[in-house]
Amino acid sequence: MNKEIEPMKPTELFLRLLKNHEINGEELEQLIRDLGMEDQMLRQLTLKADADVLKQLIEEKEQLETNKIQVYCVDSFTTLQVDLMFKGTEYRVLVNYHCYDCKDYIITYLDTNEEISYENDVYNEIVEYIENNVEDKF
Repeated sequence: MNKEIEPMKPTELFLRLLKNHEINGEELEQLIRDLGMEDQMLRQLTLKADADVLKQLIEEKEQLETNKIQVYCVDSFTTLQVDLMFKGTEYRVLVNYHCYDCKDYIITYLDTNEEISYENDVYNEIVEYIENNVEDKF
């Protein structure tokens, strides 16, 4: 008896592929974003979620988005330190002001203190965010 093998459904094939390659949450999130389905997924998951869980998530998001700003002077320059949540990740940004037009940025991941290179796309996005939303407040 020769059984004919049923072709796999695309969703089954896709799921098997993801499991075999051990895709993590961040990679899956990026995949959803690349497919242009981020808003749709957010809506679907939000509508299916428990109301108490949603309230807790909103409170957590509000707490994380509250930027912690410190300004302190060391010798001849001023440093602005901002701990912020940016696109779901926590960063520490140090802006060193040596003179009026002279400043440099040091951006690190808050949890690991690993420095982010100025060549990284998120570096420029954070600098732009700080310049547009934070620096004018101190």
